[in-house]
Amino acid sequence: IGIAPVQQAVIFEKYRQANVAITRKYGGTGLGLAICRALVELMDGSIELESSLGVGTKFSFDVRLAAYRESSRASFERSNALAVESVRSLHVLVAEDNMVNQKVLTKMLERLGHTVSCVENGKRASESLEAGNVDLVLMDVQMPVMDGIEATKLIRSQGRNLSTLPIV
Repeated sequence: IGIAPVQQAVIFEKYRQANVAITRKYGGTGLGLAICRALVELMDGSIELESSLGVGTKFSFDVRLAAYRESSRASFERSNALAVESVRSLHVLVAEDNMVNQKVLTKMLERLGHTVSCVENGKRASESLEAGNVDLVLMDVQMPVMDGIEATKLIRSQGRNLSTLPIV
């Protein structure tokens, strides 16, 4: 918990992580904060951190955004409703080892009228597709047993209609 001062100077750089032991335990590529910084800077903003070893770390950012207008919201809701209505109900397979991410994706997709099945690794994803009733796969990249890239290659090699199945 917390980031040492020497690490704070490099934590926003690509492929840099503060603690290798945590990376081994939870995964990650060291791109998350670099991407956050890039996005904030694209909006002419700034990002910073406050950290105390043994206590924790707080990240914050500042960006200037246009003031909210009710007419913008109404327009967005109308166009969003039309987009949702035009998509048929899909059966989505979510391959994700993080249970929180599984729950979030499931809720989001179900609210849009889709049915969702979840598996925790690429091997299970490949096995689940044998039933053949999936319209779309949302595939995590880093998973135990078989990662998303390896699973996608396996799925594509199995023939049937899987060579054109959308895998995101």
